Amino acid sequence: MSQPVVISLTMPLLYETEVEDWPYAFAGSCFPVRWKNALYIVSAFHCIENHRLKPESTLYPMLPSTKEFFGFSHFLRAKMQDTQDMRHYDQIVLQVSNELDSIQQSTLVKAIDLSDEDNIAKLSEPDKINEVWLKGYPFQNPSHLVDYEKKEIKPQALVINGFVSSRKSPFAHCSYVAVQNSSPFGWFPNGMSGSAVYVTDVLGKTRFAGTLIEFNEHTNEFLVIDPTPLYAMLKIEHSSSMEG
Repeated sequence: MSQPVVISLTMPLLYETEVEDWPYAFAGSCFPVRWKNALYIVSAFHCIENHRLKPESTLYPMLPSTKEFFGFSHFLRAKMQDTQDMRHYDQIVLQVSNELDSIQQSTLVKAIDLSDEDNIAKLSEPDKINEVWLKGYPFQNPSHLVDYEKKEIKPQALVINGFVSSRKSPFAHCSYVAVQNSSPFGWFPNGMSGSAVYVTDVLGKTRFAGTLIEFNEHTNEFLVIDPTPLYAMLKIEHSSSMEG
């Protein structure tokens, strides 16, 4: 089965360190989604927190072939009110600025539009899934690095596809998914946190299935935040802006 085009939009979470000797570093993975005309960059919050990263220092390219990056207007966290379980809260959502250059460039990013519920899949419904697709940037990949000696940034992605199983997790609004070859070459997939999880359904449609936040080495499964918190937050955000 051919690779979904949208998976190419998952990028490393590259950021400016504000340290003169090593001004750039990687902190995980990130990906875009949109809500109609608004574009957002999503990652795992623990990637931001663990690296003490200022969200506004994130560098997501306007186009993969350019060295221009989007600016952000504000940052959001998706928290559901019906649970005290905080695993689903491990997301950060950066809204792309509505400055003219950003608006013009953001229309070129073919991210999945979450305002259309038909673009969303549930990992807890395995009978509707044909294949799972992940793209991330494991730190153990020796080709994925910032080479300060050569003054080059060398992002090297790992793409995983296939489908073994999926199930609800004990954590609210989260699921487990097992994919073939989830840890190739013996790599532990640290650095893939913040990746988008896409599925191809039984009809061949690519859908967004959540945000990867953790890997369970005992069960060989990824823990994924379901699309529900992100969808609910963006729906409320845009409902409020329309009322305003």
